[in-house]
Amino acid sequence: MFEKMLRFFVLNSKLNYTLFFLIFIAGVYSYIKIPKEIFPNFDLEMVSVKGSYSGASVDILDKMIVREIEDELQTVNGIDTISTIISPGKFTIIIELEKGENRYEMAKKIDDAVKLTKDNLPSDMDEPVVTAMEVRRRLAEVTISSNELSLEHLKDEAEEFKSELLSIKDVAEVTIYGSSDKFYKISLNEKKIDAYGLDKNEIFEKIKTISFIFPIGQIKDPKKNFYLSTYNGAKTQEDLANTLIKIENKTIYLKDIAVVSKQKMQQHSLA
Repeated sequence: MFEKMLRFFVLNSKLNYTLFFLIFIAGVYSYIKIPKEIFPNFDLEMVSVKGSYSGASVDILDKMIVREIEDELQTVNGIDTISTIISPGKFTIIIELEKGENRYEMAKKIDDAVKLTKDNLPSDMDEPVVTAMEVRRRLAEVTISSNELSLEHLKDEAEEFKSELLSIKDVAEVTIYGSSDKFYKISLNEKKIDAYGLDKNEIFEKIKTISFIFPIGQIKDPKKNFYLSTYNGAKTQEDLANTLIKIENKTIYLKDIAVVSKQKMQQHSLA
């Protein structure tokens, strides 16, 4: 059978060219007419819980906040798995839903569960935010600056601009960075770091742990729990520069390898 087909096409070479031409035209036509999406949409059967507690260490976030929320989430039906990412000062709980569950309806149930933990969480932390996860892409970053307007006026301008951007169709989220009016800038001296024979990655990790909130106790009330905490970080530029850090069995002052300067935020960025 195969030999007969092969012999037929060998003896009818012009038909081969015709078929090739027709297949080529059909391919070009299909490429042009078939709908294509550079960023195709697809649904994520997940809900996220994001929260922050400025200055809190990973261990403190886990013990004081994340575990409380995770325990309450265990009572919500329709949840498949729960995974948590904790970094200094913030956390994200990713909740994977069982197949067939509506993520928007589940987000409401999860939000209600998170609110039940409010009385057991530190009163000075930012309230956790529950959102149904969607595919989002960063489109642009905009910087707002002025030599005439004060920081407060810049904040107001940034908020108004944020509202205008959110009114645009398909813009899901606008985040403002730079809301603090002051910060400490730590400029590392690479030559001194090399002279001490230190690992830069180790230095970065040590600097991250300089200022944190630590719990010192808890007051239990029939209706509400109160957490007592203390702040261990430096209060001034000089105190920060004189902070002792231990790296690879070497104890040095931060000022020995870096310059600490106090900065004022003069601009806001939106993303």
